[in-house]
Amino acid sequence: MLPGMSGTRVSAAERRERAAAENSRGTAANPIPGNRPWRKGQSGNPGGRPKGIASAVKDRVSPDELVDILADVARDPRAKPAERIAAVRELADRGWGKAPAFAAIEGSDPLELSAIAQEIQGIADELAARREGPVGPSAKTGTG
Repeated sequence: MLPGMSGTRVSAAERRERAAAENSRGTAANPIPGNRPWRKGQSGNPGGRPKGIASAVKDRVSPDELVDILADVARDPRAKPAERIAAVRELADRGWGKAPAFAAIEGSDPLELSAIAQEIQGIADELAARREGPVGPSAKTGTG
């Protein structure tokens, strides 16, 4: 047996429960079952979302500097073609907006959905007719 092992197997569910219990230690969890960890209307994160790298970049670099850097990369003959293309793409996307991913086709049915809808309606009509039962002379007159 390995050192530190108790010799009893623990199920995955039990390990998850133990891990969840360990993770909740030191948090604002309320020790009384069924109660909320914070008062109603109180935020669990009063400081708000932490400032990340985007905020740090905005604080340190101006948009003009970023454009200059991208333009320098796009014009640099020593840069790899992929790097130059990426710089040009970023400049174009930021300056003129991204191109649409697809063009809408008006007045046509490229997936032929109307033909499929007609076929489905035909099947539904056929099933409805079967459900109503056979239509014959005895069914119409009510005599058996």
